[in-house]
Amino acid sequence: MPTETNIFKPLRQMQPQQQAENTELLCNSMATFEKLLYHHELQMQHLFEMYYQSQLHRDQLKQSLSLLLQTLRSGNKVVLLGCGKSHIIASKAVATLRSVGIPSAILHPTEAMHGDMGLIQQGDALLVCSSGGETDEIVQFLKYASSPLAPLPLQNIVKIGACAKPESTISLMCDSLILLPQRYPETEVQEGLKAPTLSTTSMLVTLDCLCISLSEMYYDGDLSLRSQIFNASHPSGGIGRSHKSQTSIAPADPELSTIDRIGKLPKPLDELNLLQTIVLYDWIQWKSHIVPSKLIQKLYAEWKNGGNLLESFPLEDFLERHVEEHT
Repeated sequence: MPTETNIFKPLRQMQPQQQAENTELLCNSMATFEKLLYHHELQMQHLFEMYYQSQLHRDQLKQSLSLLLQTLRSGNKVVLLGCGKSHIIASKAVATLRSVGIPSAILHPTEAMHGDMGLIQQGDALLVCSSGGETDEIVQFLKYASSPLAPLPLQNIVKIGACAKPESTISLMCDSLILLPQRYPETEVQEGLKAPTLSTTSMLVTLDCLCISLSEMYYDGDLSLRSQIFNASHPSGGIGRSHKSQTSIAPADPELSTIDRIGKLPKPLDELNLLQTIVLYDWIQWKSHIVPSKLIQKLYAEWKNGGNLLESFPLEDFLERHVEEHT
């Protein structure tokens, strides 16, 4: 492991009795912290796998991106709707969209029912954020939105749900979905505590990815223009200072990024060489494409648990399918 340099002040010394009393509690808390952090990593891996391998997730995402782009191309805006923690996360997504010049707004379902729905104009799109998909305030608002009593722009609005389950009430009330599959409920990893953590992390990360990928489409793939818009909109803070001191740098090719470790499948491809490669590298280059090594690890684990012989390991078939689905 690399040598760590301690730049902090010396730790405050506790009285011996107090230190003895806190030792067990502190050890338990540290173990809980590490366990929860690991479960967050597993949840992110689950999200990643679902969006790479589930046709439902990919089709819904493509449709949602197309609907959002169509809205923006028509000169309209994206309105994000959320309640509770989801409202806070939706507000962050709106801030990201605005920073890259994409028209967007935030709406709370309760305030919407008290007049704020007037911000919705004809042709806007509504991105409904609810991990569980059963938020009462949002359900009531969507029911009103589809009634003849609602303002005409609201009756006709395109609704995209950001929910964990496609069968949830809110999902079924939407035209398209951005799915947030959850590997396990928070209560199973938080000793019964229902506080949203894994679900909020999933929504935050997924909406971040959505905003950045949508902005790429919005600027027709011109990443330099997108960066210029962002820099012009963000002159203050650490970000503002950093881009003032830098000359213009062309965006890196995402398939050749230096932050990722990219390896090639060795020849001959025996089991040991394969395992070493998919552990040492983040991505595996195959022909002219790169494939996430995490997916190959998952495929290998499924094959190994099935008790198959090495000769039957379907790596070539998997890579062919991957390239076909992602091109």
